Amino acid sequence: MTADKQLQSNYLQGVSGQYAGKKLPVDEALIIGSDSSVEVTIDDPAIRSRHIRIVADGTRMQIENLTEADQIWVNGVPVKQASLSSGDEIRVGQQRFVVKIPGLRPDSVLRDISEHQQYGKRWLVWAGIAVTMTVVAVAYYLLR
Repeated sequence: MTADKQLQSNYLQGVSGQYAGKKLPVDEALIIGSDSSVEVTIDDPAIRSRHIRIVADGTRMQIENLTEADQIWVNGVPVKQASLSSGDEIRVGQQRFVVKIPGLRPDSVLRDISEHQQYGKRWLVWAGIAVTMTVVAVAYYLLR
């Protein structure tokens, strides 16, 4: 894989556990588990031999729990299967990873932008109400 390709690939950034500080590229599919035959082997008693599958297709990523009983968490919510966005946090056992999709802003940033846009619209509504009330007050004063 070339350096350019590596910089543009989706990856998981290790946050805690044995992969803390490491980048795990997700080109197409990645299996995480405790078995030495999977792409990412984790030595953690909470991890099954084939625990998680992550599939990447361009700027889209999906996660799937391959076990019946053990949970995986995405942004603090237990999931069996979920779509992933840049900035999402995955937790399984003592391991935590952050999803990185180069070229996409994290959803949290997009939510912040959306909230600011909504506040901007609210400001405009309140300004309109203030102007209307002022016009009504002046008209009442003049017509009385």
